[in-house]
Amino acid sequence: MGRLIPDERGVMMDKKTLEALQKTIEQWEKIIEGKEEDRAAENCPLCALFPTFFCSGCPIRERTRWSNCRDTPYERWEFHHMEIHNQHNPPWKIECDECRRLAEEELNFLKELLPKK
Repeated sequence: MGRLIPDERGVMMDKKTLEALQKTIEQWEKIIEGKEEDRAAENCPLCALFPTFFCSGCPIRERTRWSNCRDTPYERWEFHHMEIHNQHNPPWKIECDECRRLAEEELNFLKELLPKK
């Protein structure tokens, strides 16, 4: 394993995980800008690095103790698309002001996972 970097709570993160988290943050910035769509695990850099159903090692799971982004802003984003836009499967994108708010909430959540400097 490479050099470990502590997150805001002192939890250690290796370089590959940090790079995947940074790419995931960039992806959500593009989703908010309307330059990319969310395809759930299909285009998530963290899911690519931690592909098992239980998401072992993923910093999101480490924070929430749940797999599949449960109990995160992503879960609200997903349900919003299902309930309000009748889109039960990705791709999902910004369709309304609430979509934008939820995407920004997800982005902020991901940024909170970054290691402290």
